[in-house]
Amino acid sequence: MRNAAMAAKPDYLIHLGDVYYTGTPKFREGLLFWGHGTEEKHLVDFWPDAMPKGRSFTMNSNHEMYPGAWGLYDDTLTAPAFLHQNRRTYFLLQNEHWQIFGLDTAYDSPDFMYMYGALNDEQTKFLHDNLDTRKKIILLTHHTPYDVTGTQEEVEDGVSLLKDVTTAFKAAPNSTKALPDYWYFGHIHDGIVYTDTNGCKMRCTGHASMPYGAPWGLAKPGATPPFKTCDFIPSVEFFAQTPYPGKDPGQQVMNGYMSFTLNGDQIAEACYDSDGQCRWPCPADNT
Repeated sequence: MRNAAMAAKPDYLIHLGDVYYTGTPKFREGLLFWGHGTEEKHLVDFWPDAMPKGRSFTMNSNHEMYPGAWGLYDDTLTAPAFLHQNRRTYFLLQNEHWQIFGLDTAYDSPDFMYMYGALNDEQTKFLHDNLDTRKKIILLTHHTPYDVTGTQEEVEDGVSLLKDVTTAFKAAPNSTKALPDYWYFGHIHDGIVYTDTNGCKMRCTGHASMPYGAPWGLAKPGATPPFKTCDFIPSVEFFAQTPYPGKDPGQQVMNGYMSFTLNGDQIAEACYDSDGQCRWPCPADNT
């Protein structure tokens, strides 16, 4: 998948978080972890050397937080590919027409296992101070605002990432938006394109690693793989489901990644399998 993504010559390459099974740091005196060096081995060493300086970004997640984010802060964010982040787990990229915010939704998660996203005061202030709603906004987070179906708001102990983002948008100077125009997230191990949600186009691009089977909960009851468009639940426009070579359609599914290309105020999105085959937008309708 790394080779397929690099063959497209991306201007930026962004990791939305999760290093498995936990992003443990290299051995350090006084720090005891089960299996040292996971963050370096599975992210830093794996990252393509061909990416130009300053064009790679990575984000915090629940799996990075399990060992206290030591691996993320001390190993990844000090590596040459990510030095320009200045040890920060949030960032902003922008041009004349677009703003792309990457926010840390894991550091102050309300959940013991960091499964639910939240924004702390620092993140909210960063969004508030920099948001320009005259431009189109793309938000990148690790955690999801909704469940896998895109219909049930994720709430833990009264804390909701969706509410945090909505509040920050509404409070921004001269704000005309309650949500970003596009919201990309990971966390759920699927590649999903949701139908519009209150003017926001949400995409899950969490299928880059970990083998997984035909996604559950995204097809209508009684439908069986391989699923057709008519089998999708109403909140879902597409989900990745290409069978892994040699596997039954209901078993292991190919990993993948997503991309977007900005041209003026226009955007072109795509979802790919790990071999570089574009699966969405679909070249032919399979209704």
